[in-house]
Amino acid sequence: MSLVRIDRLFNFEKGILQSSKCVPGKYDFITASSEWKTHNEFTHNCEALIFAAAASGSLGRTHYVNGKFVSSDLCFILTPKDPMNFPVDLKFYHVLFNDLKDEIVRPPDPVTN
Repeated sequence: MSLVRIDRLFNFEKGILQSSKCVPGKYDFITASSEWKTHNEFTHNCEALIFAAAASGSLGRTHYVNGKFVSSDLCFILTPKDPMNFPVDLKFYHVLFNDLKDEIVRPPDPVTN
């Protein structure tokens, strides 16, 4: 088994909606918070990981979603890039990313880099 760069496994797309723009609706509105919100519109209908990339208190939190949703502009939406050549188990990566959250978001050590 060989290692594959994360950018070969996933497409990365920035969410579009400010977290404060939640409205009552039937679609999941996924933000950096542990609590999901709702919205009356969706942008995606798929299986994905939502990675909080710009929310200081929740930096690195990852959500798994499968269905219709919209995501906060503080998050990235990760979807499999090449499932035929690189099958990805998103539930596995959800657990892995959350377990490694502190290492993923830690700034590089200037002494070793």
